[in-house]
Amino acid sequence: MFSRRAFAGMIAAGLTEAAFAQRAKLSGVAPADTVWINGNEFPEGPPQASVEAMAQVIGNANGYHYQEFPAFYAKLAASEGLTAEQILVGAGSSEPLHAAVEAFTSPATPLIIPMPTYEAAPELTKYKGHPVIETPLNANMAPDVRRLAAEADKAGGGLIYIVNPNNPTSTITTSDDMAWLVANLPKNTKVLVDEAYLHYATSPEASSSFHFVKEGKDVIVARTFSKIYGMAGLRVGYIAGRPDLIKKMEPYRNNVISIVSVRAVLAALELGPNMLAERKAKIVHTRNEL
Repeated sequence: MFSRRAFAGMIAAGLTEAAFAQRAKLSGVAPADTVWINGNEFPEGPPQASVEAMAQVIGNANGYHYQEFPAFYAKLAASEGLTAEQILVGAGSSEPLHAAVEAFTSPATPLIIPMPTYEAAPELTKYKGHPVIETPLNANMAPDVRRLAAEADKAGGGLIYIVNPNNPTSTITTSDDMAWLVANLPKNTKVLVDEAYLHYATSPEASSSFHFVKEGKDVIVARTFSKIYGMAGLRVGYIAGRPDLIKKMEPYRNNVISIVSVRAVLAALELGPNMLAERKAKIVHTRNEL
């Protein structure tokens, strides 16, 4: 049985071609309109405005469009009250997450994670030969922030990775727990918060960690357009942090994303928060029925 863990491990090992061939083989036995529930794809696809924006630019895809990217970064950052110097855009959130692992772990600096959690970051860290420290979840099946901080202190620093809501348990790291962790970070420690699924959360205890970035804390936040925006196939995501942290991650970004993806994201941002609220309501309705 080819598991998601094995798939991520193959990517981390650089065996991308073989991994995607295997995924394609598995996909071939399913109908073309299959929704991969384990991927949390939004079944309606991108907003119609994004589809139209992509159609308009596709005929001009012979050019690189590099001149458009500074304005795109500024617009994307501004949508969360940030500046362009505070974000790093990449292919989904996977590329920025990998950049964080490259920049902030080493043979002497571990990745510190709750288990189970999304495996791409720890698999890459292990492949590079950097230590990974695993901690158990707390009684609520959520990350134990005090245990994570204690392990970072014991190691002399590290990169703490929290997915909020956690994948695969769907549990929340509460606003209070996150605030405690940031206030009690050991020396030489950064927190990487993966908010890929935050738009799907309904708990009043769930909140974004962007405010820590704005406050200049040692916090890095990852976001993606793959989930509620319905753009998984367009591969757009970003990571936010202090400008000095972004600078350390920049060398590990491969290139700019597709101009088609850029236009799709810009069109979606123009729709504002109402579009996200409508999509969230649909997901919550279906989830409650199930």
